[in-house]
Amino acid sequence: LALVGRLSIRAAISKGLRVPWCEIELSRTDKGKPCLTDEFISRYPHASNFNFNISHQGDYVVIATEEGSIVGVDVMKIEMPKSSKTIEGFFHTMRKLFTAKEWSFINSSLDQHTKLANFYRSWTLKESYLKATGEGISLDLQFLEFSILSPLTQENIQTNTCVSIHQIPQVDWLFEECYIDATHIVSVAINRPLQR
Repeated sequence: LALVGRLSIRAAISKGLRVPWCEIELSRTDKGKPCLTDEFISRYPHASNFNFNISHQGDYVVIATEEGSIVGVDVMKIEMPKSSKTIEGFFHTMRKLFTAKEWSFINSSLDQHTKLANFYRSWTLKESYLKATGEGISLDLQFLEFSILSPLTQENIQTNTCVSIHQIPQVDWLFEECYIDATHIVSVAINRPLQR
């Protein structure tokens, strides 16, 4: 999937910016986020506000692109990690990644599959934000808290999930999330500067 992802990024950039495929030059930021090179942007100034991100897992490669906004994307397959024997054990190893409020949402169902789906929904939200900002995963992600307001379905893209950083609502972030199929969840984080 990694090769498919790299080729798909080039196709998305070529189409989004209307530039020849062979001219695209990619690099990474200091924190490892894929980006266009400064040389490429100097030849194609309209590319300076073009942002993209990629994720692959399970059966899918997903790409998000935005012009004028920072974007991050994450996809996860809803499955028990092979290294974990029980859902409780798995959640215990991941306990520092979520706040008490987020764990309350994750564990809000008695059904084990729903708990796992809630976990991966919460995880893709955090990961999409971290990929958008280029921050990467730290040991303690509790500074970042999501308020999930609506159930997720395959029929709808949810856009009303909110994020707070150190308990301060971040109103300039939009999250689009959905099931791609019955076993894959995707979240896209978009930072849209506020119009002042």
